[in-house]
Amino acid sequence: MADDMGRRPEDDEMDDLLDGDEEEDALFKARMGVVNAFLGYWKHALGVAGLVLVGAFVYGTWENHVVDTQRQIHARVAKVDRAVKRIASADGATDPLGGFTDAARTALLEQAAAMEAVAADSEGAGAAYAWVSAADLYDSADDDASAARCWASAHGLALPGSLGWAAANGHAMALSDSGDVDGAVAAVAPFAQVEDGGTLAEEAQLVTARLYLDAGRTAEGIQALESFLSLFPASPMVTQVNAELESARAAG
Repeated sequence: MADDMGRRPEDDEMDDLLDGDEEEDALFKARMGVVNAFLGYWKHALGVAGLVLVGAFVYGTWENHVVDTQRQIHARVAKVDRAVKRIASADGATDPLGGFTDAARTALLEQAAAMEAVAADSEGAGAAYAWVSAADLYDSADDDASAARCWASAHGLALPGSLGWAAANGHAMALSDSGDVDGAVAAVAPFAQVEDGGTLAEEAQLVTARLYLDAGRTAEGIQALESFLSLFPASPMVTQVNAELESARAAG
């Protein structure tokens, strides 16, 4: 009985949301733990599988910023996440080509709007997480304009680390789709700083090369790939980059 003293109704709501269904809670936390899920993102490559993995890959960052005053925000995020899981896994959610049906896209758009509202009510890492999640949902529902708006909002927070990279990368893809290749390259450039090192710098350098190559700017793409090999000779992506470099040279 003493353990229940001082509890509020919203505490019980949070318990129901986060602990009430072990199977859904396990999926929620698993999604949150996929740290590198977004790092392999390339435009139009997410699809259904991407929707299940992306969005919540930065749970550790998010959880560290969940304090008492943010519990209701966290509850709203959890509600949207669970609703998306149900939509994506429902019978008839996908068409024969593996994309979402019109009904599923309509449902996803509703959840994207809900997540965007969470982002507008949040700040810091929590806001960035919600903007990234909303952008991903809009992308999955083929609403490019709304996705671009959310990517820009997430990137505008200028956060470091994996969450900041997700925002910068997504914004870069949206800018590239609109034809602004230089803007896209500028969006990921801060993460390509060699002195910071690590996987994000490697990813940013590789994304830069792909942005140029995708835009038909082959010489600049080749230069970026060559720079990658010079800067990161011990990277586990060296074999992949060498293959892309060979292909770009052949195409050029």
